[in-house]
Amino acid sequence: MIKSDYSTRDIKLTSYLHLSPLTISEENYNRYFYYNNLELNLDKPCSVSNFSALLNKPDSPYSKDQNCNLISIFRNNITDSILDYYKTDIYATIPPNFIPTLLHGHTYYEVVYVLDGSCTHYTEEDVTQIKKGDILIIPPKTVHAISAFNDSCRIINILVKANYFHEVILSEIDTNNSIYTFVESTKNKTINAMASYLIVNTDNDMRIRNCIYNILYDSESTGKSDDYSKHLNILLLIHHINAFKSTTKSYVNEAMDSKYNISYILAYMEANISHINLSSLANFFGYSERQITRILVNYTGENYQTIIRHMKMLHAAKALINNQASIDTIAAELGYGSQYGFRKAFINEFGISPSIYRSQHK
Repeated sequence: MIKSDYSTRDIKLTSYLHLSPLTISEENYNRYFYYNNLELNLDKPCSVSNFSALLNKPDSPYSKDQNCNLISIFRNNITDSILDYYKTDIYATIPPNFIPTLLHGHTYYEVVYVLDGSCTHYTEEDVTQIKKGDILIIPPKTVHAISAFNDSCRIINILVKANYFHEVILSEIDTNNSIYTFVESTKNKTINAMASYLIVNTDNDMRIRNCIYNILYDSESTGKSDDYSKHLNILLLIHHINAFKSTTKSYVNEAMDSKYNISYILAYMEANISHINLSSLANFFGYSERQITRILVNYTGENYQTIIRHMKMLHAAKALINNQASIDTIAAELGYGSQYGFRKAFINEFGISPSIYRSQHK
């Protein structure tokens, strides 16, 4: 189907969410260009030359967009230029649909929220469908692209400077938070490391949606108070996302630098020590149980059961020394159904019972 006129189509979202006139013009132009150049397959990972064809047309509205230099994508690592333009560490925007699917990386964290419909996320390694209510978190240097080539889809992008995330946000969230473990494990990722990302199905949670709306609204302002409001809403957003651990899935390629890969897996085990099992661990990282076991054995020399038992016993030893909770309570907090099983594991680890260990360390 050929769209003959891209300049007159109106795009409405809700009574309180609007696209700027420039974004509307860009989306209409993108749609027009796509349907008139179907042979370019712009909805799949495309070449730089095909992407450039969109930008370089004489009637392209992108020549009027001073906020973002799309040509920087060609360097395969978009800089913080848009954040610097707005003089902020956090910025949210609603991008136009039908942007050609060019794989790229960037220096900031990108949070993609699917407001409506569905779209496709591409990396160099895989293809993932994301739908209404899903949140996708992409760290710096991950090469990826979003394909949003339908009128029912609408996404919101939140960009966060990496140093701000590492130095400010991480210092204010709990170390057991799933976002903390993900960011902590990927922040030192090398430029040649394989793609990694996190997907959370939020079940269209209104608390999460409201946080994102607030960040988007504050991004349209320029005052320092709005920066503080964005900061608070990012923290609140991370807090609410953590409630959806059971629907959170991380992708970490098995070929990724082993030091950062295994550190992330072990950190996730520590953060979920009371209820984790091999099946849920494998599912979170997108592996089979056999694959995750092989990774653990290859890089630690121990299997899952041995590692998690060591972790639980170290936690138990600290708890016996540092707090007055009963042994039954400590056992339950570590996922043991009875004191007998806990006591047996503790004796196998330390050679003495939990009660004797506690008395010796008073």
